[in-house]
Amino acid sequence: MARNKKVYFSTYIDINNITMHPSNTNIGYHRYLLKIPFLNRPTGKTAIVIMKNPSMASKKDSDKRFLSDDTIYRVCDYLYKLNNPMFKEVIILNLMSIYGGTLSNVNTYFILSRNFVQ
Repeated sequence: MARNKKVYFSTYIDINNITMHPSNTNIGYHRYLLKIPFLNRPTGKTAIVIMKNPSMASKKDSDKRFLSDDTIYRVCDYLYKLNNPMFKEVIILNLMSIYGGTLSNVNTYFILSRNFVQ
């Protein structure tokens, strides 16, 4: 998808029950966990997906709609369409908790942190 294009969660995502840790990502630079439930699937398995670092997914845009990103959208789409096993939710974990859609954003955070600590 084009850069800077907004990507939203699909219609089969229960956006009202998306949870994350920490719960308020608008005040920090970290997200350790993002739990994305599927609508109308109270039973089933939980998929755990490990990614590199969090993107802006789960933040809200100016219209207060939850944003997704290309990768999370594709992962959720693939897992939702599987019938065997059927998943009720996806938990996204990150190797690094620092927000940044690209590695250069993460590197900038480390440089700023290092300068602050010294």
